[in-house]
Amino acid sequence: MSFWLQRDESQSQPQSDETQGGVLTLGGRNSSLFVGDIDFNDIPVNTPTYWLQAVSAVTVNGQSIAITEATSLAAIDTGTTLLAGPPADVAAIWAAVPGSSPAGDKAPGFYFFPCTTDVSVSFSFGGQSWPIAVQDMIHGTVDPAGTLCVGSIYDLSQGTNQLPPPGSPNWIVGDTFLKNVYTIFRMTPPSVGFAQLSALAGGSDTVSSTDSKTTHSNSDVTTIHAVTKSLMLLLLVQMCWSIFGLSVF
Repeated sequence: MSFWLQRDESQSQPQSDETQGGVLTLGGRNSSLFVGDIDFNDIPVNTPTYWLQAVSAVTVNGQSIAITEATSLAAIDTGTTLLAGPPADVAAIWAAVPGSSPAGDKAPGFYFFPCTTDVSVSFSFGGQSWPIAVQDMIHGTVDPAGTLCVGSIYDLSQGTNQLPPPGSPNWIVGDTFLKNVYTIFRMTPPSVGFAQLSALAGGSDTVSSTDSKTTHSNSDVTTIHAVTKSLMLLLLVQMCWSIFGLSVF
């Protein structure tokens, strides 16, 4: 199954409710909503419990953030609004943002930062690096004047008083990230894939890739499909003529 989550671009306030939109495709994918290759990575556990990935790299404003390997397991969850992670890694992310600070008792687990600061964050799960749009890093504002913003990445440990059992995720990657990619959940082999959004889905039909994979645009796909259909039709005509003892060539 595949997901495209729609962002409400008409809203001036990032914390406003999202429009009720997007596309869920069961049993396949909608090729009009993405361009380029799908970056599939297998679920990194033998007995899958969630749609899991391992966070392999994070960058903040171009700066690489050290991720704790022992707590790198992440659940890819369309039902979660924000993005949550282990305390040390979340603290390291916000330490790279000038002027940021823990929200403290006002919002345990969250971080504040100046609304005039653009926070550019990218995540990788063993393959390509996927950026989060600057507006998606803002969960809300602290004051009516909009001088301080609430970050969309928070400390997961503040949301529960129980330690996760072995094999459970320490990250929950929700819509803060997933609005920026086309997401595919594949059964065989169990894996999760991400692809660049097309212009129709709010992205771009020009493929941008940080790896060496061969990529293509939707126009390339259309051309390939047209050529394939033509060849199949020609083959069908030849078969029909052969039944009557004739030959096309």
